[in-house]
Amino acid sequence: MKSTSHLVIAVAVVMAGLEPAMARSSFFPSTRFPSTGWVTSADYALFHVVVPEDAPPEIGQAAEDFISYWQRVTGHGIERSSEPVAEGVNVWIGGDGVPATLLSQATHSGLGEDGFAIRTIEGDPSHLLIIGDVPRGVQNGVYYFIEEYLGVRWLTPEVTHIPSRPPSSIPAIDRVDTPVFRYRYTNYTEPWQDSHFERVHRLRPPPMGLSGHTIYELVPPEVYGQEHPEYFATVEWGRVIPEGFDWRDPAQREVNQYEVGQINFAHPDVPSIIFDNLQQRIAENPEGRIWAVSQMDWERYDIGAQSATIDDRESTPMGSILTCVNRVADLLADEFPGHYVETMAHDWSRKPPRYLEPRDNVIIRLTTDGTDSSRPLSDSGSDRNRKFKADLEGWSDIADTLFVTYFAANQRNFQTPHPNLHVLQEDLRLFAEHGVEGVYAQGAPSPGGEFAHLRTYLLVKGMWNPDADLEHHKNEFLDLYYGDAAPAIREYIEFMGEQVSKDGVVLEYRGDVQWISFDTVLKAESIFKEALDEADNEEIRRRVELAKVPVQYATLVCPPRITISRTQFTLVRPPSLTLEQYIQVLQGFGVTQVEDGWPFERLVQQVGGTTPPRLRQYALERLESNQYHVWVVPEASGSIIRFRHLPTNSELMMGYQTFESAPGTLQEWVHDPGTVEGPIAERYEVSRRTFDSITVQTVLPDGLRVERQMTLGRYSDEFEVRLTLTNPTEGPIIPRVKLHPEFHATPEDPPEIWVEEGPRWRQIDTKNNGETPFRQGDLLDPDGCDRWAVRFPDKRITLVNTFDDDEIESLFYYYDVHPGQEHVNLELIAPTTPLEPGQRRTITTTYEVTSRTPQRL
Repeated sequence: MKSTSHLVIAVAVVMAGLEPAMARSSFFPSTRFPSTGWVTSADYALFHVVVPEDAPPEIGQAAEDFISYWQRVTGHGIERSSEPVAEGVNVWIGGDGVPATLLSQATHSGLGEDGFAIRTIEGDPSHLLIIGDVPRGVQNGVYYFIEEYLGVRWLTPEVTHIPSRPPSSIPAIDRVDTPVFRYRYTNYTEPWQDSHFERVHRLRPPPMGLSGHTIYELVPPEVYGQEHPEYFATVEWGRVIPEGFDWRDPAQREVNQYEVGQINFAHPDVPSIIFDNLQQRIAENPEGRIWAVSQMDWERYDIGAQSATIDDRESTPMGSILTCVNRVADLLADEFPGHYVETMAHDWSRKPPRYLEPRDNVIIRLTTDGTDSSRPLSDSGSDRNRKFKADLEGWSDIADTLFVTYFAANQRNFQTPHPNLHVLQEDLRLFAEHGVEGVYAQGAPSPGGEFAHLRTYLLVKGMWNPDADLEHHKNEFLDLYYGDAAPAIREYIEFMGEQVSKDGVVLEYRGDVQWISFDTVLKAESIFKEALDEADNEEIRRRVELAKVPVQYATLVCPPRITISRTQFTLVRPPSLTLEQYIQVLQGFGVTQVEDGWPFERLVQQVGGTTPPRLRQYALERLESNQYHVWVVPEASGSIIRFRHLPTNSELMMGYQTFESAPGTLQEWVHDPGTVEGPIAERYEVSRRTFDSITVQTVLPDGLRVERQMTLGRYSDEFEVRLTLTNPTEGPIIPRVKLHPEFHATPEDPPEIWVEEGPRWRQIDTKNNGETPFRQGDLLDPDGCDRWAVRFPDKRITLVNTFDDDEIESLFYYYDVHPGQEHVNLELIAPTTPLEPGQRRTITTTYEVTSRTPQRL
């Protein structure tokens, strides 16, 4: 583990210089230094930069930047030469040419690839030494001096704060600093689109030859798919090989999602195929030193016999991946010493193996997917974060080199409010404590991401020094960047953080805005109105307007406020821009994408193609008995929005509270593998109504008539649903319809799925290596089965679903216990054989709640 003791000293020095400035003024403060020190402002005209004539370009650049910023801050120009002056102050940029008597007074070795030493020496002349083991370190020292002792702040590539007056003095300095993380980089646009910004913030990306999710690039399906299908993953429904479409295109890939998977990492031929590919890449890019051999960014990993043998032994799908990666690493070590193989521990492969260890030339890249960004990763009160920390500890114990991909912002939509600024420091400290060498902060690769400038500023500070006072840096940035509007922006940041904490929100790295309530949006809007009123010039106003864009997105798509009367179901959203107006706002700020890799039209798809309506009122139909309350809203996709069992006071469907924000309804959905699922129709109408039943119907574009009758006997223990599909047209129709109920389930009461097979009940294995996964689903064959069930152990109830297997083509169970998505489905899929003209098909099913366990039914 790296020592961080010197970083505590760094914070003390920084704070001593900055706190008085912040106390004096909240807008463009100049940095105040001690009234006496090594030199005073009277000496600033006497400075002289010394750089050898044959200095490396990096040191020459640093010297020019020193001269430029010295003049901008102090008003005095500086001459540069290769020889020191006899009077005044010599600024030695780099150790070359420094007299031994001076060099001996400063640390000048053991600084590594990024470290630096700064030493002031008083005399006649006086000297300022900025040195490092390599030119990069010297550069880092120069920019550190400019920032910490001249008060310059590089807020964004376009906005640099120069103090209104120079420091009255510069103190004596004896400073040595090295970063905790060897590699520090981000995909926020500020650094990688502006080399100066990257340089002054001392970022350092690793020498990647190939990065990201790469295994389809290394074992291309278009090359090996037909001749060697055994190289690709076998999943529940067979071999998965993308054919007939461009798997690199995210839109085509989404349509064909069930045809993309992983490769068979356990196949003995695969390591040599990967190595041959890498040999060619190394020849083309000899500067690259790290080569990613990583899973694709989706599921469907191989479950064939070879992989299963390894993965079962290692208790993780990472077993077969690391076996392959180690073999590639062995080949690489023989031919290309000094090169590394990197592989991701991501999503389903995040858990470290029980016995295997990475080779010395293997880098493990652990990702923070599946964690809760609303609280620190070290917070044991979060089941998600506790599991991540266990994985981090496991990899730290066995990996020689460990990198982390840190999801610092929402990746589903870069404009989504993501109040996690308060956890950045603790998370970076956690990585440092576990010996992480490289941190990649994944944010928004497009301009306009939520607080992208502020996040970048805090991340670059924390990646150099996790013990830096990021709260201080945050407040300083807000004051300098937003001026008089800063207090309101600060209020907004604190308000959103409080909402997340108060409501127990889990912030996922690909979450949506469903946690943001109607009232939260209105409050956020009012805060930004105040911020805009306080903006004292057009530039500040535009910065505030950019910060407001995520609130405008939330206003557009946030969940509706729901009100219910005896006969009416009403949904209200706050006033907002139209979708078209919002897109114009984004384009006005240069936003090019809202999700990585997708065209801008992805936003339209995410929103549903049009502006979500601000007000909708639907008729509410109720079926009520001594056993159940069932509420139906025909005009909202025929939805059953509530299914309540009165004897146990159990709410089995929560759509009356969560409609359009979370699962909780029964609807008919499209069953067409390879396409996006969803309700088959927007509206149904009531065709029949009695005291104990209601029938709703709709007609699909192909002419198929869909009718659902719901019956609730006053004293019956069963709720019956009868689905009838009729073809009134003159041609055949293939019905692609399934009953899609979403029953309420929680992580605290995880569902058990049971299937009746003959005289016995069997529990479906919903465990994943001994742990209950957050989500899982699978198709089941209904032959010989007339009942299946969900058991809720904590509630001590079982929901039994009875059907006729002759009426069903297949069953599909699915559950998701992510916060905000808590539900379990028992889906009945209608036969997809064509319905001839005049033909009808019926599914009759019942739901019953009982206290008995399935074994006792």
